[in-house]
Amino acid sequence: MIRNDIYCRYKGKEYRFVHKADGTYEIVTKNKFNIDESFDFYQNEIYRKQVELDEIEDVYSINSFAVYKGEIFGVSRSIGPDVELYTSNIDLAKENRMNQIGKSEFIKVVSKSEVEVFEEKKQLNLK
Repeated sequence: MIRNDIYCRYKGKEYRFVHKADGTYEIVTKNKFNIDESFDFYQNEIYRKQVELDEIEDVYSINSFAVYKGEIFGVSRSIGPDVELYTSNIDLAKENRMNQIGKSEFIKVVSKSEVEVFEEKKQLNLK
C-alpha cells in the first residue's frame, strides 16, 4: 500500500487524520471494521468522525519511498502492477529518464518488481 499522509491512533486503531481549516480535527477511514455508530458516511465508502485532540493517542506522518537502481525516490501512487516514482533532483531525474511535470518535479512509472518500497513514519507533536 502506498501512503503519503498524516495518520493517527484512536482507540487503538489507525485512521487518516485531518486538521481542518476551522481548527477542528477529523479521523477518516474506508475500513468498515474501524467504525461504529458515531461515524458519519461521507462518500465513496469513506467514513469520518470529528474528534478532540485529547482523544487521539498519537499523530504521525507516513510517506512511501522506493529504492530503484540503488537510489531512493518518493512514491506517489500505485497503478496496478506499477508504482509512480517522483523526485525533485534534476540530476537523478535525467539519469533515470524521468518525465518533467513541473518546474522541479519529475515522475516515472516502473514495475513494482523493479523496486523495493518502504515507508517512513515520523511522529508529530500536535498537543
